[in-house]
Amino acid sequence: MASWVARLIAGWRTPAPGPAPTAAPPVAPPPSASPAAASIAPDPAAAPVLLDVVQAHEPPATAPDASALSEPDSRLAPAPASAFAPAPTPGLDTPAAAVATAETAEPAAPPPAPVVPVMPVTPANTVAWLISLPPGEPRSQPNADELVALAHVRTLLSPDRPAADLLPRAGAVIPQLMALMRQEDLSLRTMAEQVAKDRVLAAEVLRVASSATYRSGGEPRDLDDAIARIGTVGLRSAIARVVLKPILRGEAGALSAQAEAGLWALGERQAQALADLCGAQGLDRFEGYMAGLVHSTGWTVALRALDRAGWRPRLAPSIAFAEPLIAAKDALFGKVVGSWALAPAIDALCAQAARGGLAGSDAPFAVLLRQSEQAAMAAMLNPDPPA
Repeated sequence: MASWVARLIAGWRTPAPGPAPTAAPPVAPPPSASPAAASIAPDPAAAPVLLDVVQAHEPPATAPDASALSEPDSRLAPAPASAFAPAPTPGLDTPAAAVATAETAEPAAPPPAPVVPVMPVTPANTVAWLISLPPGEPRSQPNADELVALAHVRTLLSPDRPAADLLPRAGAVIPQLMALMRQEDLSLRTMAEQVAKDRVLAAEVLRVASSATYRSGGEPRDLDDAIARIGTVGLRSAIARVVLKPILRGEAGALSAQAEAGLWALGERQAQALADLCGAQGLDRFEGYMAGLVHSTGWTVALRALDRAGWRPRLAPSIAFAEPLIAAKDALFGKVVGSWALAPAIDALCAQAARGGLAGSDAPFAVLLRQSEQAAMAAMLNPDPPA
């Protein structure tokens, strides 16, 4: 610093007077020099004197700190170029990569669908569905009308009431059903000829063969092709539906008539579910199908009795009414279907139901029957929403 101050002062000092120098021939200044530049030329003779003065007033020099030399002062570091860059204009200065990312980004996920409450399968909900009443807050105690209705249904279980009187049409059609069921050695052509004699049965066979389960090769060409597709089990199932549906049809009474379509749909669902369960357990699939299809016979008999008694419920059923009504339904199923002698396994199941009900039975067929009924009822209480 002392040398820098000395040079600065020396450049501005006026030369001291002294002997006149020897005259020299004048030298013309270069063309680029100006008078101002010549007047501020430094005086070399005065530099040592000023340097001594400045050095005398300077503090003694100290050794620099090594850490200060090794770490640059952040205040003197040059600012990054990005600090002086203008802010990007939205939509104009956005980098191409960012634009591409925004265009290819995954769309926002749609809002979650509303949660639809699941209707549980309970005795009260089952009876409410059966009699077309909305389920309400379950009551623990039955009212007077429910007690009268339950007593009327239980009279059907008396030994004095023959099973043939509970479904009068069954005596005329069940022998026909069993005759068709036992014809296992018939040829395809013979079966087609017999089916063709019954227009309702032929239409049912064609309907089944045209369903999604069997239509992989297109529409059936004729009745022979339809029977070949559905096989013996499919044909027996079709015969069972055609023969049994008129038996389970509702009468003129309000309760049985309005429950007819729902009961048949419930029976078909339970029949398919029980056939699948039996097949998985190594049991006869067709016997499972038949048992599931005729299990709702108990409801048909009970509803007809309630119609004759004039029962017209206005409230959701109580728990104390629904539970014994379902037990009576199972007992009626055992009494009526047991007299048909459909198959040994079904006959044994009906005997259990008629004696003490199916709720506490641990027999394999009874357990599978309860499971199939639970699954079918859950589907009826919670139908798929429309697309």
